[in-house]
Amino acid sequence: MNIDYLSPEYKLLPSPKKQKYNDPETQFRKQFRTIAVKRNMIVVPIPDPKGNYNWAVKRAFDFVLITSQNTFCIEAKVEHNQLLPHQKGTSEAIEKLNPMSYWIIRKRITKKRGVLYSIEKYRNGRKEVIMESEYCELIVKYFQEV
Repeated sequence: MNIDYLSPEYKLLPSPKKQKYNDPETQFRKQFRTIAVKRNMIVVPIPDPKGNYNWAVKRAFDFVLITSQNTFCIEAKVEHNQLLPHQKGTSEAIEKLNPMSYWIIRKRITKKRGVLYSIEKYRNGRKEVIMESEYCELIVKYFQEV
């Protein structure tokens, strides 16, 4: 089966996750994806492996974001969820090859500012916040400009 990743039809394909998983992280990924598609980016979701598997073969990130300038590996998190051990290992390996490839986007609800979106990176084992905004659109726009 040939898939044309640049076709508008592909950009609108549903995420490979089943619809019954309407947890906050899935909803955040859908929100980010909708905005990215409107800005002429391509989002390629990475499905979870099926069947019996161990942590070593779980997916390393949620999706690949392709812009006209770059390609990014994106892991979406909600609130204070941390990277899992296999995700940290993958992010470190990717960062060694290309420090601009692996990114974490986060959605938090704060008392002072309400909903807050951020872009983060792990460098030398420490979390570094690159950008924060109350608007998801600005987070998506950041990736177009990097």
